[in-house]
Amino acid sequence: MHECWDYPKWGEFLAEDVLGKPVVNFYANPADRQKVMELLQKDGYIDGLEVSLKKANGQSAQVLMSVRSIIYLDKKSAFISFFDITDMREAERNLADINLRNQELIGVTTPNGNLRTLRIF
Repeated sequence: MHECWDYPKWGEFLAEDVLGKPVVNFYANPADRQKVMELLQKDGYIDGLEVSLKKANGQSAQVLMSVRSIIYLDKKSAFISFFDITDMREAERNLADINLRNQELIGVTTPNGNLRTLRIF
């Protein structure tokens, strides 16, 4: 399970960029790879783990990863699928910023996000 033997065009990679390359090269955060390996050792599968992967342009992307341990051509391998949630996470951050600004405008929070004590008579 240390080589990437099949990879979709996600992230603008070409086949020669990924085929036969160590999978660890595609993690933006090496700790994510360690967590994946630990979960596979423990459970034999992963469902919807959020990790950060590298795209060909060097940018990272947040994905939900699912993995199944399989035997492929008589070798222990992994079937990996992922769903890119980068845009969703960005939208969540934007929404949180908008909510904070709205709370500041109506006087519920201070600019650093702390709740204000309001006296209502």
